[in-house]
Amino acid sequence: MRLGDIWQQALSELEAGRVVYVSFVVAQKKGTPGTTAARMLLTQDGQQQGTIGGGIMESELLKKAQRALAKGEPMLPSLRRLRHRRDAEAAASGLICGGEQTNLEMILCPATDLVAVQEIVAAIREESSAYLEISSEGLRLVDCVEPMNTRAELKNEAKDWRVRIGFRSVRRIAIYGGGHCGEALAELMHRLDYDVTIIDSREAVISQAKLPGAVHKLVSPFEGAAAKVSFPERTIALVMTYSMPTDVEALCGILGAGFAQVGLMGSPVKIAFIREQLKIKGFSDLQIDLVRAPIGLKFDSDTPAEIAVSIAAQILLER
Repeated sequence: MRLGDIWQQALSELEAGRVVYVSFVVAQKKGTPGTTAARMLLTQDGQQQGTIGGGIMESELLKKAQRALAKGEPMLPSLRRLRHRRDAEAAASGLICGGEQTNLEMILCPATDLVAVQEIVAAIREESSAYLEISSEGLRLVDCVEPMNTRAELKNEAKDWRVRIGFRSVRRIAIYGGGHCGEALAELMHRLDYDVTIIDSREAVISQAKLPGAVHKLVSPFEGAAAKVSFPERTIALVMTYSMPTDVEALCGILGAGFAQVGLMGSPVKIAFIREQLKIKGFSDLQIDLVRAPIGLKFDSDTPAEIAVSIAAQILLER
């Protein structure tokens, strides 16, 4: 579940006058099903969003959370360390997959937490360089020069513990081309917790794309779009426009714009043509070689969904 989604849902519950349970995985060891990107929310009427690992562990935690929510009272943030082994005794999670995880749990209340959650939602929308600090005393935003990523980070598990969560995603992708393949990839990368921007020069294509609201839709000439992409140094740029000339236009704007990685979809013949066009436009072999082409794992991928999976799988594998 995306960070913005969980806090937006929490805000909706608080604004409606209801308490809400929120949990984050804040530390982990190899073997655990819950990673520090895992988040979960439970409403008073029993609606769950997200997960912190699943299985009997999560089932038991949800039962306890539901009982606490029924009381309608706030619960200050607290840590719970769970071990996924049979011999873990009091710290046993019920799972036997090995490893361990530390969960942060809290129940937010309208009277005490509404303003803080409003500030958190605003900071996420702005991709603020500040970060959220959670302790046994509650929630607060802290100014920061260097932005933190959105994974939870636990500082000290002793009495004076602190959890820090940033508001600026370090997993970012800009997809040049809003056609079927671009739309399929944008939807998949959004589900994989990437900040996604999809770009096309055709306003009708962008406006008709059926994508989650958090996906940034940018109508722009391809060559000038790079200047409108936030934080290119953290962003993978992928080119899959509707024609070879527009692929060239996109790459002319991308090369030299400081993107973290550049990928191009296409057949060997198409890629060779595009390389020649880039040379004609004055780009060096060194610049052109920065473009990974074709992008995606090599298997028979014919449909937009299969192509999206091949590209996403390669990105995840290399990450």
